[in-house]
Amino acid sequence: MQTLARTVRADLSSLATTPSQQSIISNSLSHRDVIIIGAGPAGSSAAITLAKSGLDVLLIDAKKFPRRKACGGCLNAVSVRLMEQLLPESAIHKLWNDSIPLKKFHVFHNQRSIPLEMNQGGFAVDRSQMDSVLVEHAKSLGAEFLSPAMAKLAACDSQLRAVEVVANGVAQTLHAKVIIMACGLGNRAAGPFEQFQQTPAQNSRLGVEAVFDTFPTEYRSGDLSMAIGNRGYVGLTHIGNDRLHVAAALDRTALQEMGPHIAVDNIMRKAGAPRLTQTDVTWRGTPPLTARAASIADDRVFVIGDAARYVEPFTGEGLRWALENGIGVAPFVISAANGWHSQIADNYCRWYRQTIAARQKLCRRLSRGLKRASVRWVAHQALRLHPALADSIIKQLNS
Repeated sequence: MQTLARTVRADLSSLATTPSQQSIISNSLSHRDVIIIGAGPAGSSAAITLAKSGLDVLLIDAKKFPRRKACGGCLNAVSVRLMEQLLPESAIHKLWNDSIPLKKFHVFHNQRSIPLEMNQGGFAVDRSQMDSVLVEHAKSLGAEFLSPAMAKLAACDSQLRAVEVVANGVAQTLHAKVIIMACGLGNRAAGPFEQFQQTPAQNSRLGVEAVFDTFPTEYRSGDLSMAIGNRGYVGLTHIGNDRLHVAAALDRTALQEMGPHIAVDNIMRKAGAPRLTQTDVTWRGTPPLTARAASIADDRVFVIGDAARYVEPFTGEGLRWALENGIGVAPFVISAANGWHSQIADNYCRWYRQTIAARQKLCRRLSRGLKRASVRWVAHQALRLHPALADSIIKQLNS
């Protein structure tokens, strides 16, 4: 095995330095401490945390930055604190200046509107800006960033794990002591390793999002508005440059029958929310929103963020889980880089169940409840008569 590992390192070093063959990475090291696949909040927060610890990190993303994501872009109070832990003061100051503070949670359902206080210190952010800021800080700490590039998990020996990467038409096999898969819903980077591939929940909804050029006067800046219907729900927030961001979780049949724009408009019309007049927008979608991988750690691999497990979020929980997971995986990765043993995987899985998975339970219950008309009716009446119930739920989500 040691002879094999030395041969692999020698082959990769030759590939990186031979003039007749182009290398897709600027650093000609034969292997890295950590390769992270996916530069969203989970992957970039892991890159920042690990680079601060002194590990040699390569961060890879399939898209060219800056890029849009099908995400509501809401940061709750916990996410705000995590971002402030990750980024320098100058970067945080600019990001918050360009974002909209969230003050109210406005629910539209059954032709009624219910305004609820949401003074928890959250923000509506532009995801393309937020993700770029995180990646730039990771780079400033010494992490190398490769984008756009397609990466797929490959073989493992006793010392290194391989990743097959294609960038600018050049294919190369890279190696690291540890691989982190943070490549989002669907986890296409899992390749042939079935234990890391995601299985969607039965009847899981699909996500769609669009950015409207003008913020409608019928909505209020600082509100997280939500229109709830029997075939999904729609979230609307004011973001920088006076734009409206719309993100929705839709039943698959509604999306197939009507397409994203009509399906979203149908939910808003029946809920009683102000309609959206702009039609020339580009909608982006996601794989099933509720999904999980069979295994989230094994053989020098850690799965984090949406690629590990995801359920439908409501007030910014998705970004909170991603940031918390990216920071929280770091001690296990550092330990694995010093010498892999199976107990590290067991410890990470236990930590994940006790933190991330435990925090997702409330959203999973809310998601299931909102699919039932009787539960929606009871929740509507309860919130209308006792608004403090919503405050209690939001505080739990922000705890």
